[in-house]
Amino acid sequence: MTTLQLPPVHLYTANAGLLAHWRHGLAGHCRLQGHDLWLPPAEDGSVSLIDLHLPGLPAITRPELWQEACPPRLVACSAVPHDDEGVAALRVGFRGYCNSWISVDLLPRLVLAVANGELWIGRSLLSRLMLSVAVQPTSGTFSSNWRRGLTDREQEVACLVADGASNKEVARQLGVAERTVKDHLSHIFSKLQVHDRVQLALHVHGVDPHHPS
Repeated sequence: MTTLQLPPVHLYTANAGLLAHWRHGLAGHCRLQGHDLWLPPAEDGSVSLIDLHLPGLPAITRPELWQEACPPRLVACSAVPHDDEGVAALRVGFRGYCNSWISVDLLPRLVLAVANGELWIGRSLLSRLMLSVAVQPTSGTFSSNWRRGLTDREQEVACLVADGASNKEVARQLGVAERTVKDHLSHIFSKLQVHDRVQLALHVHGVDPHHPS
């Protein structure tokens, strides 16, 4: 079995049981540091799991409080997750949103995904985000420009991913290896200057992901 090479992880929670759960899921994979009060982590390549009930944590409904306090690779963890809260977390800069008691088997995969610049969100929240993209007004100029510079195969991958397909589903539909899909996505992200699948979907559906709105 291949051992995942994970970055350092900060664990933010005042719940001793939850901290033990997280430590159990990530034991032996990476350097772990626990925190029972909020202090923004340094931008050192680490991933942070943050219990949304943590004392002193800025409200995720107040984006202005996170402008200087939200470095990359933060994951919001909620004991009772719901889509409205997930959307709010993504808006202030979190790169993941999940149940605080996520399966210990999934914890290493979550950390690795966020460390690699991907989003980690549930299917319900992803569907909601895709629906919100679908009803956005489309700028004809912008929507026609995203294909420029991409190969035909990269355009195929981009369209499938923008419609919510996983890497495995894309690989199956195109008859290629999943590793090939990941390579295509890396090139697509670089060429379009986007960082994740949601920003890619915005591009494909004609919404500028870099626009403040």
